[in-house]
Amino acid sequence: MTKSSNKKQTTTHNHLTSVEEKLKYAIGNGDAKIENKTIGNRKGLRKVVTIGGESYQYNPNKITKVLTSKLNKLTKTNQFEATHEIKRVYQSIRLRNYLKSYASKYKAEIKDAPSLFNSYINTYSISNIKLKGLKGLSHLKYQYDKLNTFLNRNPNMKILIVVYVIFDVLDEDGDAIGGTVKDMKSRRYEIHNSNDLKDTLNNMAADIELQIEQKQLHKSKFRIKGIDKTLIHYDRYNPTRGGSYIELPKWIADQKACINKKNDDNKCFKHYVQCGFL
Repeated sequence: MTKSSNKKQTTTHNHLTSVEEKLKYAIGNGDAKIENKTIGNRKGLRKVVTIGGESYQYNPNKITKVLTSKLNKLTKTNQFEATHEIKRVYQSIRLRNYLKSYASKYKAEIKDAPSLFNSYINTYSISNIKLKGLKGLSHLKYQYDKLNTFLNRNPNMKILIVVYVIFDVLDEDGDAIGGTVKDMKSRRYEIHNSNDLKDTLNNMAADIELQIEQKQLHKSKFRIKGIDKTLIHYDRYNPTRGGSYIELPKWIADQKACINKKNDDNKCFKHYVQCGFL
């Protein structure tokens, strides 16, 4: 193995774990221990890490370079690598299982409505929302992939959402005596790229929260209970754009009745307006 390969492997090893993890491993393996001892001529006991009969001053908030170097050498073994890898895989599996359980518990139902005009106008709904209050708006950020796929097939898009918010109707004592559903609509946004889409999903959720705040529904004997469903309306958007010079058909050009400026940019409309004032 070359020196560069050895250096790369060492660098990877050092980034795999923190010094604290290496210290825990060494203590658990019986190669190190933390104790209170006197150091040299200093008065009083000091916390140290003892490794192989040698003691190193230990401060959990600032581990010295000498102790770090010793721990790096001590844990530079196949056994330590294997132990760390097993721990990493175990934690990864636990996290994955937790996320699956969370997703299953709070999973909403996504249903597409029939599109119109050859997929020009589209709608789908998010229902069966189990999160309480306005937390159901968090489902919006998970719509990025679906909407971005549509955006990749089209140059631009427009989007808005309609959220059906469930409210408890309260009596004078603040007790729920019934319920009602009110629809809240966001602004319509024009989206031209993926970054616009990410920002828009956040902004639409903020629009709904702002509407509820402005209408002061919390002061009108209403209390937010949850979200019944959210409708996402998204359409293809093709704004009118200028173009460059296109030669007129001969039969039109011969009539000498049309201005057809030979521009080499995409600002033909601007040039035609300027010609009208000449």
